[in-house]
Amino acid sequence: MRANVLLPVLSLLVLGSAQPAWAASDSLVSADPAVILEITKGFGSAELSQGKDGSPLITGRIEGVRYVVVFRGCDKGKCGSITFYSGWKLKNKPFPLETVNAFNARKRWAKGYIDQDGDLALDMDVELEHGMSRKNLDETFADWSRILRNYRDTVVKKAEAADSDKAAPVRE
Repeated sequence: MRANVLLPVLSLLVLGSAQPAWAASDSLVSADPAVILEITKGFGSAELSQGKDGSPLITGRIEGVRYVVVFRGCDKGKCGSITFYSGWKLKNKPFPLETVNAFNARKRWAKGYIDQDGDLALDMDVELEHGMSRKNLDETFADWSRILRNYRDTVVKKAEAADSDKAAPVRE
């Protein structure tokens, strides 16, 4: 009789302490600037500073293309999301919106647009309020890297061909 009671209790203890396979090897991360900076450095140069509003801001380069990671919804050092952003000043304006729209029609995560000054921009929002696995966040950075290069190689290069001088990053 005692074995009949002990076996289910021991089973619950063993099963109750089991973690999913991903939990043991891939911890959950949030919009912690130090963690995001570490991941960012895996894709190129990067440095952490503060934006005008005091929120963390990471400035990085991927294959020479400057971009920023803007931390959003920050309260007492915790931020709910990040936005990747890159922009290019154009001399030859207006740039055809059809070119940007064609890019957006083929892309899922980021959006290209012409900003209020008529310059090219690209951004991608990432929700991190409830965390994300480190592996998933690494893959999100890899997605941004691929999308940024693709935008540069298609949309921006068309704009550069229209300009007599090379398009320059908006915020240096």
